[in-house]
Amino acid sequence: MATTDNIVGRHTFNAHDLKITSVIVYLDRAEVKRSLKASLAAGVSEVIVENISWHADSNSVVVNGRGDATIHEVQLKEVPTLPDESSAPRVQELRNTLKKLEEKQKNMQDQKKIAEKSISVLDSIIEKSGKAMVKCEDGSSGHSVAIGETLENISKLVSYHEQGHAEALTKIRQLDEDLRQLDEEIRKTEEQINQTQHHKTHIRSICLLLESNSGGDVELDVSYQVPSASWRPSYEIRVQSATNTLKLSYFGQIQQNTGEDWLDTSLILSTARPSFGATTPRLGTLNAEFHKPPPPRPKYHYPLGAAAFTQARRYEQSTACKS
Repeated sequence: MATTDNIVGRHTFNAHDLKITSVIVYLDRAEVKRSLKASLAAGVSEVIVENISWHADSNSVVVNGRGDATIHEVQLKEVPTLPDESSAPRVQELRNTLKKLEEKQKNMQDQKKIAEKSISVLDSIIEKSGKAMVKCEDGSSGHSVAIGETLENISKLVSYHEQGHAEALTKIRQLDEDLRQLDEEIRKTEEQINQTQHHKTHIRSICLLLESNSGGDVELDVSYQVPSASWRPSYEIRVQSATNTLKLSYFGQIQQNTGEDWLDTSLILSTARPSFGATTPRLGTLNAEFHKPPPPRPKYHYPLGAAAFTQARRYEQSTACKS
């Protein structure tokens, strides 16, 4: 039996250096397949593929091989590692991005406050103007007031209030939408910073135990599924009125946040729904038992002598009645 105690060789690969042979993109995830070659010695060897995506589903790892070897074990592990100084620039870059996003967020919040304040000012102007008009009509003021002296001025004031109010509300709604999107960007950036800092001390690796009788070269295909990927169909219709023709274009839009670059590979779009990582439904209990027929009804037997005696008595009574 192959165990880690009798390993004769260990081969370590970085996932980023392995060629991606194909990517199947589903509606809610993707299956990534990488290939590698290793030269094994006779006996048990360990093959380690480091830096697998942190989004990879541990239940979806599949390994197929070609060559003189038997696959005994496949595991996806989180392995501690020494801090990598090369990730420090990435963390600093993300922090700079986060700082810019937060500054942009503050500017938008200030613009929203200004727009809300402008609405309050407009409402205050229309309210004060109304009070001034009432004073003029009552004659309580000894001099005429400039605002609201004529119906034309009143109409201009109302129009100015409506226009300014509408513009401020439109700006507030747009700022609310921009702030919502900005909050999402800030959340994702903070998540990337946390993941990058955690990755400095841990990596995910696929560990394989292979046994070869005579040794030699083997080719392995390692595939796994990541949930942070999807695609959706898009349609484009072009109508030419002059020629009465219609052109329909169909294509797929792919998006992924797996931390991997799918470069120079074959992309396949699928509408299937893989069930890796799904939870099996809870089954109910069905009781079965053998059918027991009801017991037979009892039969009653009378003695022959008593029956004959009864019949004789009936005959005597019948004869006496006739005479």
